[in-house]
Amino acid sequence: MENTRNMLLSLIQPGKTILFFDTETTGFSKSAKIIQFSGCIFRIEPNQKLKLMETFNYYMNPLEQLPEKIIELTGISDEMLLDMPDETIIAPEIFEKIACVDIWAAYNCGFDIRMMNQMADRTGYFYESRPCIDVLLMARECISKEESPNHNLQAITKYLYPDVNLRFHSAV
Repeated sequence: MENTRNMLLSLIQPGKTILFFDTETTGFSKSAKIIQFSGCIFRIEPNQKLKLMETFNYYMNPLEQLPEKIIELTGISDEMLLDMPDETIIAPEIFEKIACVDIWAAYNCGFDIRMMNQMADRTGYFYESRPCIDVLLMARECISKEESPNHNLQAITKYLYPDVNLRFHSAV
């Protein structure tokens, strides 16, 4: 926990910007594509509070049929994506947004970054990575298995905020 605390203190400085983001995808394989990319950009204020600067939400047509399991998990259907642009159109805009911030944060950021890398490889667009705060690792460090046997986002949110009802497996 001390290493995480020190890392956060070195990153979370007034004036810096942080992007909290998430992706929904067609699956988990090396050929999986992003179908939803959402984020909120905050500026860190002098009092260490976060000021919301921008939110965005992109849907992308993967140009392939979604697996039934992904439809059930995300609530995103082929019909919803039919008229959406594909990743070749949206990737430059996403990469431009994520390049304009100092820090990224995501729940299990390794997965989301892998999906962004795959999109970059397919589309030929380059992006420069930023330090990424993995909120999943923080949850594992701060909340024991006795407190929450599962550390997925839904279980941790329910543990921390038992009265809040959120929809999970939507990047928003």
